[in-house]
Amino acid sequence: MISKDFIKKFLSIIERVDQKQIDQFLKNVMDDLDVFYNLLDFYYEGILIFNEKMEIEFANKKALEVFKYNQEQSFQGKTIDDFILSRNFRQYLYHKVENHEDIVEEEHIIGSPLVRVVRVNLLSFQQKDGFIYLLTFMDITRKKLEEIKNRRKENIASMVNLAAGLAHEIKNPLASIDIHLRLLSRFLGNAPEFQEKKEMDHFLGVLQEELSRLNSIVQDFLASLRPISLDLKKVSLEQIIDDLVSFLSLEMSENQILVSVEVEDLLPTVLGDQKYLRIVFLNLLKNAIEAFPEDQKDRAVKIKLSENYPFIEILIQDNGKGISPENMEKIFEPYFTTKSYGTGIGLTMIHKIIMEHSGNIKVDSGLGKGTTFTVMLPQYKGETAKYLESGEE
Repeated sequence: MISKDFIKKFLSIIERVDQKQIDQFLKNVMDDLDVFYNLLDFYYEGILIFNEKMEIEFANKKALEVFKYNQEQSFQGKTIDDFILSRNFRQYLYHKVENHEDIVEEEHIIGSPLVRVVRVNLLSFQQKDGFIYLLTFMDITRKKLEEIKNRRKENIASMVNLAAGLAHEIKNPLASIDIHLRLLSRFLGNAPEFQEKKEMDHFLGVLQEELSRLNSIVQDFLASLRPISLDLKKVSLEQIIDDLVSFLSLEMSENQILVSVEVEDLLPTVLGDQKYLRIVFLNLLKNAIEAFPEDQKDRAVKIKLSENYPFIEILIQDNGKGISPENMEKIFEPYFTTKSYGTGIGLTMIHKIIMEHSGNIKVDSGLGKGTTFTVMLPQYKGETAKYLESGEE
């Protein structure tokens, strides 16, 4: 690369140099400029060089990319207004240029064409024919979003710890109330008959039922807060479903529910925690059993397991009363339930467990149309029935 001293020396003797040498010198300078501009193009920050008239002298690829400028179009003759579409930032830049003020490591939100956060520097250089300005900027949008996400996680963690502590504090007086209610009930049972005894016994029974429900709410709440520690292994969903259908067969028979199970041939295993997956499908099947109105006669639950590479798809479908559209939006929210009993934590826990397995769960339902839960779980090490069947690796 030609040095600055060489250029000065060459210019001092240019009158004594022939045209061929001048042409070669200019070619070398142009080659060096190409190398220099290529280096700037690969620089990780955007670079804009402009003059006092705000006319662009140079823009590297990163600058064109950040400001969504068409890289096939020439920027010669273009101004800052053609590049920076964010009016507020443009006005701020004009103010700095007019006052020959630098910008050092400032963060700005540029709202057009896309909302982004950029870290900006502006330097000014005085030359014989006026000032030239160097504007550098780095897109830090992803970094800022990560910071916001991490702050939210910290806030949620603090709230979870606070809530868990509060729930534990509530458990202590609940236990004390429970003990004293049992003592009162025992004392009342041993007391001689009196006019209000039966009524008091009824009131104590109501208090104990409500206390039991409150205890259940606290226990479920604490369970929902605890982090899930998965023991991921090779798991056969077919085996889990078979075991659960057998376990619930008496209950299904008593409720006159016809259950059918369809499993795709050579169904791959999944990567999961058998204990937690059993909880998921037990809860979903119990919900299906309880989905029918009392006067419905043709009751059916369909279970289907199939491959949807790289997942296994598990479908649990009932032809019960279905779920209304307004309730569909809240179905996975904590403490939401349409039942006269329970705490509404069940589906929230199911959703949490499935998400921890890097899976997905969705529900499709409508009043009078029944309900279908579809669970997607990742296959064990990506094995697929198609490859196993063909004998390929």
